Amino acid sequence: HMTHIDDYSTWDIVKATQYGIYERCRELVEAGYDVRQPDKENVTLLHWAAINNRIDLVKYYISKGAIVDQLGGDLNSTPLHWATRQGHLSMVVQLMKYGADPSLIDGEGCSCIHLAAQFGHTSIVAYLIAKGQDVDMMDQNGMTPLMWAAYRTHSVDPTRLLLTFNVSVNLGDKYHKNTALHWAVLAGNTTVISLLLEAGANVDAQNIKGESALDLAKQRKNVWMINHLQEARQAKGYDN
Repeated sequence: HMTHIDDYSTWDIVKATQYGIYERCRELVEAGYDVRQPDKENVTLLHWAAINNRIDLVKYYISKGAIVDQLGGDLNSTPLHWATRQGHLSMVVQLMKYGADPSLIDGEGCSCIHLAAQFGHTSIVAYLIAKGQDVDMMDQNGMTPLMWAAYRTHSVDPTRLLLTFNVSVNLGDKYHKNTALHWAVLAGNTTVISLLLEAGANVDAQNIKGESALDLAKQRKNVWMINHLQEARQAKGYDN
C-alpha cells in the first residue's frame, strides 16, 4: 500500500496531465492557465491527455475551450492522430464525439485510418470505417490502409479486417505503383502475402519499374515468397 501520499502541488500542468492528476490540472486551470497554450514543443494539453488516454481531462479541457483538432508536435498532428497511434480506441471515440476529424492529415501525409493500419490497431480501423472513412482512402503518398497494413503489420489483422470490407486489393500507390502485394513482399510479410493471394490479388500487377511481386521476391532471394507467388500464378493457369 502507499506509505506516503504523493505531493502533486509542485507539478506543472503538462506532467499532471500526462499522469492524469485531475485535481492538480483543474487547480492550475482555475488559477488562470490557458488550456489552449502549447508547450515549447508546440504540443497542447489536449495532445498530452489524448496520448495518455485521460478521458476525464479531455472532457474538462474541451469544456474550458481546448481546440479539438489543434495541430501540434513534430509531425503537426491532432490529438486524434496521437490517440490513434497509441491505439486508444476509447479516446478516439471520445474525441470524435467532440467533432475531431479523422480525415485530417499529419505532417507525413497520413490520416487516422492510415496510422491505425500502420500500427496494427484493428479495432480503430474498424471504428473509423464504421464512422464513414473510405476503406480505400489514399494518404498523400497514395498509400491505402491495406498497403500500410501489408507493409508494416506482420499479423493477420488489420489486413483480414480490411479484406472483409471489400477493399480494392490491386490498387497501386501514387509514386511506386506498388500494390499491397508488392508492399507485403518488400516487407517480407508472409502472413499478409498469404491473405492477399487468398483474396485474389493480381500476382502479375507491375509497379512503375515494371516489376511484379514475384520479381521483387526473386530480387530478395526469398524461397518461401517465390514459391507461394509462383504457385498462385500456376493456379491461375499462367506458366503451365
